[in-house]
Amino acid sequence: MRRIGTTGATLAIAGLFALAAPGQALAAHGDLVLNGVVHPDPTGCFNAQRVTDAVNNTDTPALVYGGADCTGKVIAVIWQNKEWVLDPGDSVYMR
Repeated sequence: MRRIGTTGATLAIAGLFALAAPGQALAAHGDLVLNGVVHPDPTGCFNAQRVTDAVNNTDTPALVYGGADCTGKVIAVIWQNKEWVLDPGDSVYMR
């Protein structure tokens, strides 16, 4: 039952990203940290290429994709001020 709730939340967040109009006001504010490298006010897709640790210190949820270049299924959401361990090949999308 927990998996259904997690999948539902992931789909809801993905829907919000899809429906949101593009613009600077929707950009993430804060830092996305990938393997200790800080990306201030991140936007777009970040490939995991050996990334093992992602910390979302922004005001926006980050989507984790199973494939490179933000392709494939959304496999997780990294909520604000949370950490996630990635597998090689995963990618992270920030609006």
